Amino acid sequence: MQFKTLFLVFSAVSLFACSSAPELKVQEEQVVSHSIQKGFSLSFPDQNEWTVINDNTYKIIMTKSGQAEKDRYMIQALVVKLPKFDNDEAFMNFITSRMEKSQSQSGTKVSEENVQFVEGKINKCVQYSSKEQGSKKAEMLEVVSFTCRHPDRENAGVYLAYSKKYSQGNGDKNIGAKAAGLFNHMELIAF
Repeated sequence: MQFKTLFLVFSAVSLFACSSAPELKVQEEQVVSHSIQKGFSLSFPDQNEWTVINDNTYKIIMTKSGQAEKDRYMIQALVVKLPKFDNDEAFMNFITSRMEKSQSQSGTKVSEENVQFVEGKINKCVQYSSKEQGSKKAEMLEVVSFTCRHPDRENAGVYLAYSKKYSQGNGDKNIGAKAAGLFNHMELIAF
């Protein structure tokens, strides 16, 4: 009987102590945000640094300031329409021609570019990297993008780009690694 009474008193005190104790908040070293759109989901670091400027069903665009005054980083992730491809090379050629067309329309001068296949979580994706000089000679744009065909729809894909616009001398030598880290946290999901 004494054991039963002692157990009841201990349980009541524990219950009271737990209910009146303030909730502890665990702080993480790095805050990670997660965005879910139709067709893909994306996790990205430093929630407080990134500002979402466009977020809809099929697209998310975020931006943050760089270290220099006019420097700007941008993340774009969106569902894109793609034609049906007979093989991987046709897919790569399509992406390359679209990027070159986009650059010629923007009036930038490409000083470096690289196109290659990378293994996505489901299939091969095209990674396109470029360094471009803007209309003002001192302005540069560096972009690392990935385009993946969506496994659920043969006429759809997901485009993910990580870029930095900066004045000469303020480049980011880690931009490729940052873009690859972001790419590794993208999942293609059902529409």
